[in-house]
Amino acid sequence: MPSVPRVVRWIALATLWVVPVVGNAQARLLAAAEPKDLIVGKWEKGEGDKKATLEFTKDGKLKASFGPIVIEGTYKLVGPDGLEITLKGPDGKELTQRGKAKVSQNELELIDPQGKSEKFRRVAQPSKVRQPGAKDLIVGKWEKGEGDKKLVLEFAKDGKLKLTAGPFNLEGSYKLADDGTLTVTLKGPDGQEQTKKAKAKVSRDELEVTDSEGKKETFRRAAPPKEEQEASAAEGEPVVVRRAVQPAAKDLLIGKWEQGEGDKKGTLEFTRDGKLKVSIQSISIDGTYKLLDEKTLEVTIDFMGKKESHKSPFKVTRDTLELTDPNDPTKIERFKRVGPPPGTTDRTEADRKRFRFV
Repeated sequence: MPSVPRVVRWIALATLWVVPVVGNAQARLLAAAEPKDLIVGKWEKGEGDKKATLEFTKDGKLKASFGPIVIEGTYKLVGPDGLEITLKGPDGKELTQRGKAKVSQNELELIDPQGKSEKFRRVAQPSKVRQPGAKDLIVGKWEKGEGDKKLVLEFAKDGKLKLTAGPFNLEGSYKLADDGTLTVTLKGPDGQEQTKKAKAKVSRDELEVTDSEGKKETFRRAAPPKEEQEASAAEGEPVVVRRAVQPAAKDLLIGKWEQGEGDKKGTLEFTRDGKLKVSIQSISIDGTYKLLDEKTLEVTIDFMGKKESHKSPFKVTRDTLELTDPNDPTKIERFKRVGPPPGTTDRTEADRKRFRFV
């Protein structure tokens, strides 16, 4: 692995500054923009293995990347050309220091406390695809309970609502405000309307409704979100299925993972109830796990009556799992998924002909 360039070492000790990405049509606005606006964006220097990337967000967060090494922290502008940065190392210790920055439309120059300069070029950002909000995600069918106790809610895009409880069907309307307030109006068998308000939290697969008295009801999605599918008008044409919003790490982690071959093969198996099984050849070790956040995994192993807990940075996708040594970020263990992710099945030939995934 190549040595970490001076800029990454400087990031761990000093400060930086940045600018937002805009099109050529906005160049004149950039020239007149204030530092607090210019700082937001992504910059890079070097090529290939020597490439370093700096990214500042509008809420004061900073991310510096060099290969598999990622350092996160916060930043604050100080005076006309100063920047104060606080970074957290692998050991959890925070370090705060100041430096200077000079920024133009396409170039960022960072000057560390010793007077050494690093120059970065602006990275053009790809156009962002709008992620579905709560008003989009709530559209569809939701259910809770089983058998006679099953309750189904169906929200339509035009604001209509259908409630089914056993043999009873009620229709009405709904409105979901930006602050999560859900207003529901239902018409009873006698024709009278009743309106109630509640708080709603919605994700791709779960809807949580809290009434005015604090009682919570949790529903699971009964079908994929409406926004994920666009059926062609002509019968027989492929249905274009837009892939869902990326599942959360806690969902992607569920399942069985493996690395190596033969005698060197090792497997990890994570279950939804927080249990973990580690297998190396004929040896199996049981334990538990929990996600401290979207990037940190805590594992507790019970081996020969002794429990040990370890925290590790991790990165998980649909098909790969990476575990990073907390004491040495250059040491990364990579696993591949065994079988399809939970909640999916292998596509049949008929599926592939009928559906086109994008």
